[in-house]
Amino acid sequence: MTHEILHTLVFDYRDFESHNSLAEFWTKDAKCVEEQTRKTCETFPTVTCDTKETFEEDAADLAAYRIVWNLYKKAYIRKTVVEKYEDLDKKQLFFYGAAVVFCSPNGMEKYSYHDTNHSNVYQRVNSLMSQMDGFSEAFKCKPSDRMVRNRARTCELYGSKAERKRKLG
Repeated sequence: MTHEILHTLVFDYRDFESHNSLAEFWTKDAKCVEEQTRKTCETFPTVTCDTKETFEEDAADLAAYRIVWNLYKKAYIRKTVVEKYEDLDKKQLFFYGAAVVFCSPNGMEKYSYHDTNHSNVYQRVNSLMSQMDGFSEAFKCKPSDRMVRNRARTCELYGSKAERKRKLG
């Protein structure tokens, strides 16, 4: 649901160019999303990669997962054991859960849903997890690990760490 709400703030660049009426609510770091998608396509090759075509979905994914991760860290205080995943701590369990929703037998193929273009699910998961500091911490990734090396740079689209593109109001 968070992903869908963020679509009210993240617009496809073509919408902005064609209508010239949509305010650019994202920050100067929006290009970072395209850089990350491109880098993920190089690190984890797939059948297709079109960073401009998937920008809106990729940006909404990233912003939504960061929001949900921050809420999860604050709210998830129970020690829950999930059958067959007893060895995972609660942080690792979050990232398994975040990735499992994308499981698909056609994970390497281009994905289109209701005429919107998404990166294929393999690329979506790897791009997202590369951008999540919590993933690296949860799985104790080293700087030399493929997932960490995949990060283009840290993308801050919203929040106190994000550099504003323009003031609202």
